Amino acid sequence: MEIKSFSKFFENKILEGVTKILDYLKSQGFTTYYDLIDLPRFDRDIVNILIDEHCTTMDEVKELKFLLRLKLSNVKELQSMLKEYEDIEDYTKCHIISQQIKHL
Repeated sequence: MEIKSFSKFFENKILEGVTKILDYLKSQGFTTYYDLIDLPRFDRDIVNILIDEHCTTMDEVKELKFLLRLKLSNVKELQSMLKEYEDIEDYTKCHIISQQIKHL
């Protein structure tokens, strides 16, 4: 029971980090995944600080970046992303991406 609670804590911490980063990006006028990639140095540093506050392992960083990309991508970008994850056979992420595509 404690292990489940422990993993929920980190899942919530990652989701909180995604929310804070998305809020920051939106307040600065950045709304797409390409905006995130091409951030000016100052904004990139702020995003990196937020990532550091909410992630303690590389797996958590990868999950946070996946969720950011998922939230900031349009349908065409999501379809490309879906293909990438199909190629590496990560079907859990494929399902998440498919659900996001349906949602848009």
